[in-house]
Amino acid sequence: MRNLITLALLLSCAAPARGDVVGAPQEPSQRSDVASDAVAEVALFPDPLSTLELEKPSAPTAPTKDWVQLKSGEWLRGAIKRMRDQSLDFDSDELDDLSIKWKDIHSVRSPLQHTYVFEQGRSQFSITGPARIDRTRVFIQLGDEIRDYPRADLVAILRGESRRDYWSGSVSLGLTLRTGNTDQFELSSFGWIRRETDDTRVRLDYNGVFASLNGENNANSHRALLSWDYFVTRKFYVTVARMEVFTDQFQNIDYRLTPSVGLGYKLVRWHSVEWDIDLGGGYQYTRFHSVQAGEPTSEKGGALVFGTRFESDITKRTDVKLNYKLNLAVSNSAQTSHHAEVTFSVDIYKAIDLDLNLVWDRVEDPPADAAGNPTEKNDARLVVGFGLEF
Repeated sequence: MRNLITLALLLSCAAPARGDVVGAPQEPSQRSDVASDAVAEVALFPDPLSTLELEKPSAPTAPTKDWVQLKSGEWLRGAIKRMRDQSLDFDSDELDDLSIKWKDIHSVRSPLQHTYVFEQGRSQFSITGPARIDRTRVFIQLGDEIRDYPRADLVAILRGESRRDYWSGSVSLGLTLRTGNTDQFELSSFGWIRRETDDTRVRLDYNGVFASLNGENNANSHRALLSWDYFVTRKFYVTVARMEVFTDQFQNIDYRLTPSVGLGYKLVRWHSVEWDIDLGGGYQYTRFHSVQAGEPTSEKGGALVFGTRFESDITKRTDVKLNYKLNLAVSNSAQTSHHAEVTFSVDIYKAIDLDLNLVWDRVEDPPADAAGNPTEKNDARLVVGFGLEF
């Protein structure tokens, strides 16, 4: 009997406690916060072998998403929008748009066809294909071949491989209608379209308004700016061509054309803040809407062009854009003009924003109209509208 009691005590001490699992690990393993069925998609490329030989990667089971791993070990699933100047813009499936410091990213897995831009010395080149990026290397698949580059040489990632994938933009509309004792109509629009490749950027900006009160026009102003930039380095670029067109009959400007060229530099591109400046020279031609008898109907001459653009995310759902342009007329300083815009955008639902746009225009000394009425130097307007970003 004593031996049976002793054997029972020994067995009770060796048995696991209630709720324990025999063979369970002593420390909890680190798990991703994505679904387990995504493991095959994440493992686009195997880790390099200990012999430093690379194996041909197997195709992912669902090659539709990009994956980003942070230094903390967390995985994010979504779509790469772009990477430039040590910041990755990422559209997360769960967290929406994110701007992540490149140094905070441990690795990237992308089964999609993105374009990767490298800089070695003073030369840049780009490669398109599925890729895996770890802490020190970038592996890109080209057919049956895998190419290997230092991560330190990677300066940009562009979304997609087709020409349409290089485009992005935003369009906003504001409308005012009133009838009864007063018949009022006002339509405002502003927006931009941009195309980026590994070393070029083409951008078109527009801002305009048309309004009538009791059947008579009381606002008719339109401005368009088209620019083409070529990036020599990560931050320095050459504006190969720029054309600004402006018309505003109530500022007594039938139309003004300002073609120019210049140089630009990215002062700041950090996390969610971007700040550019540019300086150039060109030609300005202004035709007036109406003038007094004996006064010239147009002005022309050289112009110095200065501009700056600032963009920042104030909160997760709100961003601000500031844009200022100065056209300094060389031959006649009276035609020197200023243009400034401040835009606040609040994300409402997916690609739809609520936009608030403040515009200021100034001409130093505009001529009087044909009736001798003076023209105001300053014009300002505030527009509230809904925008679509793509």
